[in-house]
Amino acid sequence: RGPGVRQHRLPPGIFVDSLPFARAGLPALTLARLDWQTLRRLHTPNDTADDLAFSSALAAGTALAELLAALPAAD
Repeated sequence: RGPGVRQHRLPPGIFVDSLPFARAGLPALTLARLDWQTLRRLHTPNDTADDLAFSSALAAGTALAELLAALPAAD
Protein backbone atom coordinates (compact mmCIF):
# COMPACT_ATOMS: atom_id res chain seq x y z
CA ARG A 1 0.00 0.00 0.00
CA GLY A 2 1.27 3.43 -0.89
CA PRO A 3 0.46 6.85 0.47
CA GLY A 4 -3.23 7.63 0.34
CA VAL A 5 -4.17 4.05 -0.51
CA ARG A 6 -6.75 2.34 1.65
CA GLN A 7 -8.43 -1.02 1.42
CA HIS A 8 -12.13 -1.25 2.22
CA ARG A 9 -14.75 -3.94 2.09
CA LEU A 10 -17.92 -2.68 0.49
CA PRO A 11 -21.27 -3.07 2.22
CA PRO A 12 -23.85 -5.47 0.76
CA GLY A 13 -25.75 -4.02 -2.16
CA ILE A 14 -22.86 -1.95 -3.53
CA PHE A 15 -21.70 -3.32 -6.89
CA VAL A 16 -18.43 -2.33 -8.57
CA ASP A 17 -16.95 -3.45 -11.87
CA SER A 18 -14.44 -5.86 -10.32
CA LEU A 19 -17.07 -7.82 -8.38
CA PRO A 20 -17.90 -10.43 -11.09
CA PHE A 21 -14.20 -11.16 -11.55
CA ALA A 22 -13.64 -11.59 -7.82
CA ARG A 23 -16.69 -13.85 -7.54
CA ALA A 24 -15.26 -15.99 -10.36
CA GLY A 25 -12.07 -16.43 -8.34
CA LEU A 26 -9.99 -14.08 -10.49
CA PRO A 27 -7.73 -11.38 -9.08
CA ALA A 28 -9.69 -8.14 -9.11
CA LEU A 29 -9.17 -4.55 -8.10
CA THR A 30 -11.47 -1.57 -7.96
CA LEU A 31 -9.55 1.65 -8.23
CA ALA A 32 -11.80 4.45 -7.13
CA ARG A 33 -11.95 7.78 -5.43
CA LEU A 34 -15.40 7.63 -3.92
CA ASP A 35 -17.46 8.68 -0.98
CA TRP A 36 -20.56 6.90 0.34
CA GLN A 37 -22.91 9.13 -1.66
CA THR A 38 -21.11 8.23 -4.89
CA LEU A 39 -21.06 4.52 -4.02
CA ARG A 40 -24.84 4.50 -3.62
CA ARG A 41 -25.20 6.03 -7.10
CA LEU A 42 -22.94 3.52 -8.94
CA HIS A 43 -24.64 1.49 -11.67
CA THR A 44 -27.99 3.20 -11.22
CA PRO A 45 -29.82 5.54 -13.63
CA ASN A 46 -28.25 8.43 -11.66
CA ASP A 47 -24.72 7.27 -12.59
CA THR A 48 -24.05 9.59 -15.55
CA ALA A 49 -20.96 10.80 -17.41
CA ASP A 50 -21.54 14.42 -16.40
CA ASP A 51 -20.49 13.45 -12.86
CA LEU A 52 -16.98 12.52 -14.05
CA ALA A 53 -14.13 14.85 -13.19
CA PHE A 54 -10.96 14.94 -15.29
CA SER A 55 -8.82 15.57 -12.20
CA SER A 56 -10.15 12.41 -10.53
CA ALA A 57 -9.61 10.35 -13.69
CA LEU A 58 -6.06 11.70 -13.95
CA ALA A 59 -5.35 10.89 -10.29
CA ALA A 60 -6.70 7.34 -10.72
CA GLY A 61 -4.66 6.81 -13.90
CA THR A 62 -1.51 8.09 -12.22
CA ALA A 63 -2.04 5.82 -9.22
CA LEU A 64 -2.60 2.82 -11.49
CA ALA A 65 0.53 3.60 -13.54
CA GLU A 66 2.58 3.84 -10.32
CA LEU A 67 1.14 0.54 -9.10
CA LEU A 68 1.97 -1.21 -12.37
CA ALA A 69 5.48 0.22 -12.40
CA ALA A 70 6.07 -1.12 -8.88
CA LEU A 71 5.07 -4.70 -9.78
CA PRO A 72 7.82 -7.18 -10.58
CA ALA A 73 8.29 -7.88 -14.29
CA ALA A 74 6.59 -11.02 -15.60
CA ASP A 75 8.77 -13.68 -17.20
